[in-house]
Amino acid sequence: GILGIINYKENISLENAQKALQSIYHRGPDFQNHWYNGSNIYLGHTRLSIIDLSANANQPLTSSHSNVKIIFNGEIYNYKELKVSLKFKEFKTDSDTEVILEGYIEQGVSFFSKLRGIYAFAILDMREEPTTVIARDPAGVKPLYYVNDNKSFAFASEIKALKALGENILQINEKAIQQYINLGYIPEPNTAYSNISSLQPGHHLTIKNKVQPEEKYFFKYDFELSNGFTINQNIESVKELLEQASSRNLISDVNVSIALSGGIDSSLLYWYSMKHNSAIKAITVSFDRDSKYDESSDSIAISTLLNGNHEIIKPDEHIGLEMIHEIFDHFDQPYADTSAIPFYLLNKHAAKFGKVLIGGDGGDELFNGYPSQTLLSRLNKFNQFGILFKMAGYFKSVLPDEAARKLDRMRGLMGAGKSPFQILYNRNSWFPSTTKFNGKSVFARNVADSINNYSNLINDEIPSSFDNKIVFDYFRKTMLSDYLRKTDMMSMIHGVEYRVPMLDEDLVNFALSIPFNQKSNLKESKIILRKIHRSIYHNNVSKAPKSGFSIPLDTYLTVANKKHIASIIQDKSGIVSEYIDKNYVKFLMDEFIDYKSKRQISRASVYQRVMILYNLQRWYSNK
Repeated sequence: GILGIINYKENISLENAQKALQSIYHRGPDFQNHWYNGSNIYLGHTRLSIIDLSANANQPLTSSHSNVKIIFNGEIYNYKELKVSLKFKEFKTDSDTEVILEGYIEQGVSFFSKLRGIYAFAILDMREEPTTVIARDPAGVKPLYYVNDNKSFAFASEIKALKALGENILQINEKAIQQYINLGYIPEPNTAYSNISSLQPGHHLTIKNKVQPEEKYFFKYDFELSNGFTINQNIESVKELLEQASSRNLISDVNVSIALSGGIDSSLLYWYSMKHNSAIKAITVSFDRDSKYDESSDSIAISTLLNGNHEIIKPDEHIGLEMIHEIFDHFDQPYADTSAIPFYLLNKHAAKFGKVLIGGDGGDELFNGYPSQTLLSRLNKFNQFGILFKMAGYFKSVLPDEAARKLDRMRGLMGAGKSPFQILYNRNSWFPSTTKFNGKSVFARNVADSINNYSNLINDEIPSSFDNKIVFDYFRKTMLSDYLRKTDMMSMIHGVEYRVPMLDEDLVNFALSIPFNQKSNLKESKIILRKIHRSIYHNNVSKAPKSGFSIPLDTYLTVANKKHIASIIQDKSGIVSEYIDKNYVKFLMDEFIDYKSKRQISRASVYQRVMILYNLQRWYSNK
């Protein structure tokens, strides 16, 4: 974890700075250190030792000339190749950290575009006027938050470190809170606080005196590009890039494990990883209370075919309010994706096998793994024909409960006058802005401003076509701000580094260039990865439907737990009543305690919406 403070007007409180650094100790329990100039500049680091385990590689790390320093969170997988390419040869460590430092000294910020890895770092350059440069990896795997006012600039790996500085940063961002209520997370670069932002992926930011810092790209993905290759040519290229990415992600001086779910992405990465390290341990979490959420049988079939080293973990921890509070309070701002619970347990047990865990995140977003991506593309082509949606209203009345709900949801998404990001926003919401109860909107505030704000986030990359907007939205909104924040926070809380080969810069660049219709159709999702999968495994393995890493939370909570949650949400002095109609809140609580209205709302939607409101109320009370 990293922490930096540059004060423009007065001396830094070393006591406050050390307290803030201690708040992110979990991110690097192997070593903690700082550099302080005695007045207005502070750099702090907590180290998780993975490459070059010696004390020489501890941070903050100082350059050979003693006037440039770095603090770094993450890994650079191609650091050995970059090291050879540099003119500088007098390295004092075998670390990737020193390669970033000396590469910057030699080539400036242009060197950052050559990095392949997951990272957030800061470089303090004192060769002339003291200058600090912060940067973040292009996919946004590693987090980096900052706060800037006319007195100081501070940045950290987690919001809790900025809050611990004691600065006046507790200004609630109301648009972001409304986005959270709809989505279950806050989309970057927004945070729950109006004066704390997330550094955008692939950006660097330079701080020099009191000059207003400006974010600039050093690595930019093209969501509009479409290559002219055949599907078979693209398959061969993806194979080569998967092999390269898997090999890169195995670089480590400590043990590396892989999370094997039984799905296409993780089993492909398992096969490619086994080619380079046949002893790699695969880890699967089994939740056998509900077979719908248990993928252990698929993972066993895959590891058996490869004769792999496989561990099935059956958590015996009690999943109750205490664990829920520990998990969701850790995010520092409202967050409610309940898949954080199994991911927390996965990493807790993975820590017993090593400090590094590989996962398959990113494959769905890049290769159309969600059926909704293709369905949205097709529906958009017929959006002008309103009669289709009027007909759908008729069919809804004769369909079974689940089918009727899904059809009604889809009708609510489409329609004349709705912008692409309005459609995408509500499709990816657990609590869509179109939600009504007794014929009226359930929201006490106007949601339009929040959707407009969402539509313009990371606007330098927004493509023009609707199909490419779908890819952009899933990659730059849901994955970045929901899934990657979950994987980082839930792995680092246990001192585990989570690596994502599917988000290798070269693989992502190429995947974005593959035409949308080569990746999926209405019959099959993720066509390219499935074809590669079938060439390796038996056909029946690759036919498994898309299954999210989730948990039947309501089955783990007692009636007493549920009533406690309901009482917190319905507290009139809290924040929920400012955003949600009280009659709908009561309906939701009744369904949470005793689920009956199957035709009106799904079981999953009930407990996800309840967790959205519960975690919002707890955050507001503890902020």
